[in-house]
Amino acid sequence: MAAIQPASAATGAGGLTILHASSQQQAHKCTVLGGDSSYQAVICSDILTYEGSTDYYAYGRVEGICQTTSTHAVVPCKYIFEANELAAGDGTNTGTYSRGCDSSSPCPDGRFYWSTRNWVYSIAHAGGGTCSSNTGSSYDLWDVVWGAPLDGATIETPDGATYYLSSFYGNTNDGANDSTGHYYICP
Repeated sequence: MAAIQPASAATGAGGLTILHASSQQQAHKCTVLGGDSSYQAVICSDILTYEGSTDYYAYGRVEGICQTTSTHAVVPCKYIFEANELAAGDGTNTGTYSRGCDSSSPCPDGRFYWSTRNWVYSIAHAGGGTCSSNTGSSYDLWDVVWGAPLDGATIETPDGATYYLSSFYGNTNDGANDSTGHYYICP
């Protein structure tokens, strides 16, 4: 599965792609944790944006998916645990948000989503290129999906095979974790 680029590929300082909240642009990066001839376990890391009258917003989202190997049709997983946070270039973050589903709280027929809180920006303060000029700022965001061994993403497919997001299995893109990569968030 590949990353989906936003409709506009405008870039700012350091070559980071700019996501415009006025266009509700988003970042979406999926990783196949593992699979067999019947099913695959997939975890995705997203940044979504939107705009209000005076402020604009971004939030991180993790999604767990089980899909058939042959057609990639989404099917219910037996178990999913996912945890993520939205991190910023200035060292701040939303904190970790986690959630799971299993036999006592069944996984949905489709994708299993969990989101962070909103990151709120003032439209007035982001003008003049402020939002896309500094990689060490709060405008530089990335969503992180936590990998094993610390309460990392885990998915059990319908046939009972369990897969983990882990650098041990070589399916991470951000050290022990998975992420969208860095994006500037602008109005």
